[in-house]
Amino acid sequence: MLSTQLKGSRNDWQTPPLLRSHIRGEWPVDVDTAATAANSMAPGYFGPDHMSPALRDGLAVNWQDYGNTFFFNPPYSIYVPREGQKDKRVSVIGKWVDKALATVADGGPNTTVIGLLSASTSEAWWNGCQSAEEIRLLTPRVGFIVPERGTATSPPFGAALVIWTNKKLYDSSRQFPLYRRWNWKTWEAA
Repeated sequence: MLSTQLKGSRNDWQTPPLLRSHIRGEWPVDVDTAATAANSMAPGYFGPDHMSPALRDGLAVNWQDYGNTFFFNPPYSIYVPREGQKDKRVSVIGKWVDKALATVADGGPNTTVIGLLSASTSEAWWNGCQSAEEIRLLTPRVGFIVPERGTATSPPFGAALVIWTNKKLYDSSRQFPLYRRWNWKTWEAA
């Protein structure tokens, strides 16, 4: 996986079981592209503990070789050097958003990518979310699971479920994604 991390932060927060269940109920997720064996929400996963070294870094794998529907809850605290500026760092979430965009652009008509992201509309990487089919701003605040405790803890930011599909690429009348406030506990518009 990628290396530089913020001091004291973690990258193993897990998607809450209820949210995982709702996502799997709406989309037939083939591969969880940023997971471990213990927290994957799909039959297949890419992650640091994968038995195949080629599938340990979800950003380096060609997702389309493994299915049509992909989910990712990326590591939020990993930062990498900003290109050409060694003293500036940028969140790796942007690399995951770029990967989602490329996967949908290169995939077939049934390609879908679902990302569970921080709702950070002021971040540069959020621009890549504007080509999504739909953005669900999740309410109430999502409590992610701390693995060794098994309890939920909410981060200091809101979350969004961003859904990219090929449909939007072929529908030139649609300029912006459908934005909705979405109750992730009842799985309906809020």
